[in-house]
Amino acid sequence: MEKGGFEIATFNICGVLKHQEESKLNVRIEWLKKYLLSQQIDFFALQEVSFEVWKELKNSAELLGYQLYPEKYNWSDHVEDHVIVCFLSKSKTEDIKLEFFPQHSKNLDYCFLSMKFVDLQIINIHLNSGVENTYLRERQLQYIKSRVIRKIDENNVIILGDFNSDLNHSSDSCLKMLGEEWLDAWNEIGVGNGFTQDPEKNYLRKLFGHSKGKRRVDGILYRQNNYLRPKKIEIFGCEQIKEKLYPSDHYGVKCTFSA
Repeated sequence: MEKGGFEIATFNICGVLKHQEESKLNVRIEWLKKYLLSQQIDFFALQEVSFEVWKELKNSAELLGYQLYPEKYNWSDHVEDHVIVCFLSKSKTEDIKLEFFPQHSKNLDYCFLSMKFVDLQIINIHLNSGVENTYLRERQLQYIKSRVIRKIDENNVIILGDFNSDLNHSSDSCLKMLGEEWLDAWNEIGVGNGFTQDPEKNYLRKLFGHSKGKRRVDGILYRQNNYLRPKKIEIFGCEQIKEKLYPSDHYGVKCTFSA
């Protein structure tokens, strides 16, 4: 971990191949590459990464100044529109673990990627979607809490990604499952509602058949200790690339931590 602090971000790229002609995945990938090059964020978590996205990032990571994880993945074992979570890092990891949640077959795409550095563990998640699947999200977070997170209390741990749960509503909050020792960086220092889904504004949300109202489903959570503190947090990817085309059907979240 960088002395004095680091910057971390999460972004659901919506890399699925459905509606390619209208969603213009290739244009959105180019936007992402330019954003990564200009921002040089220390840790960048991605969800809904398809083979097309992963291939482009693998070919570009070094030129962009990053290492891509996972570096290898057997895409041929899965259906065409299969997606995973990925991670771009300025630092080399000590340990990496990509795992699909045990209650799902691999073609259902819900998974997490755990990265361990010297004094920091980061877990990039994509939880089950659907209001009716709150119990599945709870089970998925419980699995991470009990089997994945380092047990040493002093270690810095961040969980970020697509929670598929409205983090602004306590009735469907992931914080309840994780416990009181976990804080939501947006709740601590964010200004406004921090919506990362907005079908009224973002045409891609409508294109993919998502008509629910504004929600904050993408977030950055951290375990309380004496070291990790959020200093600045913001939403990105909320401006059009061109008419009716946004970088994704989600907006991203970027946070600076002091440590």
